[in-house]
Amino acid sequence: MIDHITNNHWKSPGHRTTLTFMTLMTDAAVATRPQQALMQRQEGDAMKPSIFRTAVAGIAGSVVFSLGTYVTFALIGSGLDQHSGPLFNPSSQSAKFIAVWTQIEPLPLFETKPQLILLGYVLFCVGHAFLFRSVAAAWPRTIASRAWRLALVTWSLSYVFFEFLGPFNLLGEPPALVALELVFWATAALAEAAAVVAVLEARQWIAPKLPVTTR
Repeated sequence: MIDHITNNHWKSPGHRTTLTFMTLMTDAAVATRPQQALMQRQEGDAMKPSIFRTAVAGIAGSVVFSLGTYVTFALIGSGLDQHSGPLFNPSSQSAKFIAVWTQIEPLPLFETKPQLILLGYVLFCVGHAFLFRSVAAAWPRTIASRAWRLALVTWSLSYVFFEFLGPFNLLGEPPALVALELVFWATAALAEAAAVVAVLEARQWIAPKLPVTTR
């Protein structure tokens, strides 16, 4: 008796209609998932800047970075005469630090061949631009949010590490001056990041976003 009722229930037109509807919905969901993934992938590829544009952004960032380090380290830190600023004050700075920069031969390349250091800035900043290009999709869309994140990454993984092993460890620079230099690096890093992000994101903010279609 129970089997008979159950079989009639499953064979009823209403239940067959429900099963058919559920089957169609499941098939549609399964078929839509690959298309959604493809559309998301295509949108990401369409939004990703070209290699040339990324390189240009890195070069622009290096120009701003060079200006930032010149204002902070050269003008403020070293003084107009390159020796009277707080970074070269004998009463507060390490004697070893001053000797390395001004007396011990060979002098740093920044003193003898600054063009090589500036070229190095270009290469590093281009690398930063490609780093941003690879992670930008996971960061917030606003320029300010992306700029400070890129600056934080480069500052914490590069300049803090350099100050710890170089001036603090090798040259015996006092912690207060190390902190001052970290502020200088942060200023230059933020300026560089702003330039890189602005160049890479300018087209997306100026041009309207075009819909991505699939065939």
